[in-house]
Amino acid sequence: MTAYDEVAYPTNPKRTTHPDHLAAMGRIFGMSPAPPDRCRVLEVGCGTGGNLIPMALTLPGASLLGIDLAPTAIQRGAATISRLGLRNVELRVADLCAVGPDLGRFDYLIVHGLYSWVPTPVRDRILALAGEFLAPQGIAFVSYNCYPGRHIRNLFREIMRYHATHFAEPEQKVAQSRAVIRFLSDVAEGGVYRALLREEADSLAKRPAGAVYHDDLAEINDPVLFTDFVRHAASHGLQYLSDSEYATTHDSNNALSKMDAGFLEHEQYLDFVRCRSFRQTLLCRAGIPLERPVRAERLSGLWFSSMARAAASDRETVYESNYGTSLRTDHPLTRRILDALIQAYPWRMDLGEVLRLSGAADESTVLEILLGSFTGGAVDIHSIPAPCARAAGERPLASPLARLQAMESPMLATLTHVNALAEDDLGRRLVQLLDGTRDRAALLAELGPPADADSLEEALRFLARSGVLVS
Repeated sequence: MTAYDEVAYPTNPKRTTHPDHLAAMGRIFGMSPAPPDRCRVLEVGCGTGGNLIPMALTLPGASLLGIDLAPTAIQRGAATISRLGLRNVELRVADLCAVGPDLGRFDYLIVHGLYSWVPTPVRDRILALAGEFLAPQGIAFVSYNCYPGRHIRNLFREIMRYHATHFAEPEQKVAQSRAVIRFLSDVAEGGVYRALLREEADSLAKRPAGAVYHDDLAEINDPVLFTDFVRHAASHGLQYLSDSEYATTHDSNNALSKMDAGFLEHEQYLDFVRCRSFRQTLLCRAGIPLERPVRAERLSGLWFSSMARAAASDRETVYESNYGTSLRTDHPLTRRILDALIQAYPWRMDLGEVLRLSGAADESTVLEILLGSFTGGAVDIHSIPAPCARAAGERPLASPLARLQAMESPMLATLTHVNALAEDDLGRRLVQLLDGTRDRAALLAELGPPADADSLEEALRFLARSGVLVS
């Protein structure tokens, strides 16, 4: 029995770990990663399979394996796999320090939320396993807490852990940890300190109890400097590829433009500039020649989408990303391209469709705009087309996983590998009915008042926009 059997840890789809994204990232640096639709994936610390199972739905030709020490989590995930009838994903109870070469090679290795929370020998085994198991053109995703930002978070963690020792039950520890930070944010002396406490209190209130218990109150939570992580990876025959959130590696304000430093040192100092506390690093085998910087022509053959939020003025438009970055532009063609991608989301466009919708004729110019927008966080790149419907059909069909999840929770895993929230009971009931057998009249008859034709269309548009509907 592990702590994760006692208190469940939330496992959800994480877009930046999906083979679609990892393959695209490898390709722009000159790698030849395995096609996502016929790859092998290993996730270490998979929990209930909340990340792997949605992948399995969109990659039926892939083979996915998850391992975890918590039997309860594996059992729950296996039950979901059985109910969905999936044959391309398996979850096993296993110790990463005990697994051997009989597992074979993997094109993509995912280790999310583990490196900073395990003892040093296990931490070393994570990267050793990547060195042993990665295919020649394989890519490993490893997330970890990092300095300097974690120095601030550790201050609050120490307060929370001290206060939590006065309570026995996990639920009490979590509740009281949140309460003590909220209390201190009201009474603390010093403007900067109080502001930091208030920000942390607000963040704690939004995080699931399991995440607070296992992340913030865990006995082990050891951050590292980015460059120390890269050196550790190098000792196991691995090299740094990129951060999975590429926009976070870009010095958008040219703060470090006068520094004479290599790209690794540049990224380390960028962490200092941004007070970064968490990284999602991609690794590949040492010796693979990587093309830096990324050239625009490398985006040819990929697909593009945008989740950015646009705020327009007379002179320019600001595109806010999900990475904490923003892109400002007054360039008409750039605005046309980005607005078209945002309007079409979650649909993905290839270069030909971007050219057609933007009215542009020069392919190289559009590729440069797409690269700049990707670097600024306003555009996402993909190695495969969209796995979801662009709009609701005559007999709308929702993802079988979303239909299953809607029976128990408003949180739905989308086909674009993020979470969507069914905002009310009507929305959850609708998702459960979308099995492809009902037209709109039948759906309205089953839903009953207060649903009407207008509210049904609005709900279907929301589900299509969220990437829940199957084409």
